[in-house]
Amino acid sequence: MRKFLWNLTWLIMRPALVIFCHFQVKGTENLKDLKKPFIAAIATHATYIDGYIVGAGFDFNTEVFPLRYMTVERYIKMPILGTILKTYGAFPVRLGLGVESGTELAHTLLKKGDAIGMFIEGKLSKDGNNNHPKPGAAYLSIKSGFPVLPISLTGNFGFNLSSFIFRKKYVTITFNKPIYPRELGFSYKENPGIKEDEVDQLTQLIMAKIKENL
Repeated sequence: MRKFLWNLTWLIMRPALVIFCHFQVKGTENLKDLKKPFIAAIATHATYIDGYIVGAGFDFNTEVFPLRYMTVERYIKMPILGTILKTYGAFPVRLGLGVESGTELAHTLLKKGDAIGMFIEGKLSKDGNNNHPKPGAAYLSIKSGFPVLPISLTGNFGFNLSSFIFRKKYVTITFNKPIYPRELGFSYKENPGIKEDEVDQLTQLIMAKIKENL
């Protein structure tokens, strides 16, 4: 059901973005050898539909699609919106928890073979810039041993109905080269073996890859 729903959404979103937002997708060669499970680390997060925009960037019905997005718990609990989000595969994350507790469910889903989507800022950008990236994606990658796919999303800040209708936006998705933690010397580590400086190092590397195309 989830795959069918995302494919149906793709058939609507992709043509609409191409026609009204000058939509471009770059770096698809970096998806060639990518397999689930993996963590998609995405920036810039500027609208509530960014997850669907990113979904439209993948090939139709691809094996690595769809992503399951970490979503603020209060949205998941809303009667109608929550049902829609969960049908698309979103799962809740509680704000204010440490990185270990906050990513526990995501780690479980990774071990089951899912691909996880995370907006690295952890919230909507107020100015269209990337500030203070969160360590969740790096932490999950080191803990699980699974790769991170840095995704650059541009042209979505200030997106609204008027800019859509009058074709004022130029939205671009760039799939950057996946980062494999073992190639960097980060082996699979259960807590408390994960070192904060290693998480910081990988977080900065992820952000550097994303910023290359922002």
